[in-house]
Amino acid sequence: MDLSDVNNAAYLASSLCCIAAITALASQKTSRLGNVLGLTGVSSGLAITLGMLQPNPDLLTQMLGCLLIGGSVGGIAASKIEVTNLPQMVALFHSLVGIAAVLTCISNYIIEAPILFSNADLCGAGNLMKTVAYLGTWIGGILNSKPLILPMRHALNASLVGISTAGLAAFLATEGSLDNPMLPLSLLIGGAALAGSVSGVTLTTAIGGWFISTISLITSSVHH
Repeated sequence: MDLSDVNNAAYLASSLCCIAAITALASQKTSRLGNVLGLTGVSSGLAITLGMLQPNPDLLTQMLGCLLIGGSVGGIAASKIEVTNLPQMVALFHSLVGIAAVLTCISNYIIEAPILFSNADLCGAGNLMKTVAYLGTWIGGILNSKPLILPMRHALNASLVGISTAGLAAFLATEGSLDNPMLPLSLLIGGAALAGSVSGVTLTTAIGGWFISTISLITSSVHH
């Protein structure tokens, strides 16, 4: 058995721990066991990933820094949250998962086009993305339970979905060309990411702030 087989077996064990954790958390009697299984599955998965990547010290420092920040935010939020607000907290963290997926997609493209780092427009685009992400995660807490019915919302939602789809299709049509890297990146951020984010807001606010946390959980489950 070579090292790859060991990694695959460890990944399987980690995944089974996470699945068992979800099952155990469904009952109050086994919730403590669910927490242990969840922590075991996630921590072992991270350790396996780091072992496979074997990052250099600089990259490892960045990874550990991100883990420390994320763990601190989660720990502080968990210590202050009330039982009645647990769905909202879970929805918030699931929203961050979606934001991470968007930023990971954009980062993968930037890695293939280092020239973008010297372009000042990229900083503005990044700040805009962070602003949208920050506002989006707090919408459920700002709105009251009454649905926000926008005028001509069906046409607006259809247009936003169309823009997002067209942006993604145009990005794919570039076939990853780096001759003019700002064009594919603009399509990726402006068309697919921003229009998709706005459509997510307009679609869910019509349901009402009370149920936005539930919608966030459903869409995140579909994403996974």
